[in-house]
Amino acid sequence: MLKAVLQTGDLAAAEHNLTAEWGQESLYGGRVRLFTPEALEAILKDASFTIKARRGVRVIADYLPAQISRSAEYERIFALERKLGKRREFFGVARYMHCLASSATPGSEGDE
Repeated sequence: MLKAVLQTGDLAAAEHNLTAEWGQESLYGGRVRLFTPEALEAILKDASFTIKARRGVRVIADYLPAQISRSAEYERIFALERKLGKRREFFGVARYMHCLASSATPGSEGDE
């Protein structure tokens, strides 16, 4: 959503994606299912998973100006991505959100 506005100025696409269930992923070139953080967390909870950690992924990398070399500055970009991705206030602007979850069922590795 944010990429559509910042890079292309496509306000209609950004607004549409706020409620869309499916979207076009330019990074991988295909159709993807869209989830809000709340919906993803509800799905995991309904499947008896407990969320252990959340991370925002690609918080800034997709929005850097062209003059910043992704290859020459890779280490610095990656380090900043890791720092920002751990902060809850950046989950909403990250391109992706990863959740690390564990099963709460008896006999799972978490019970040992």
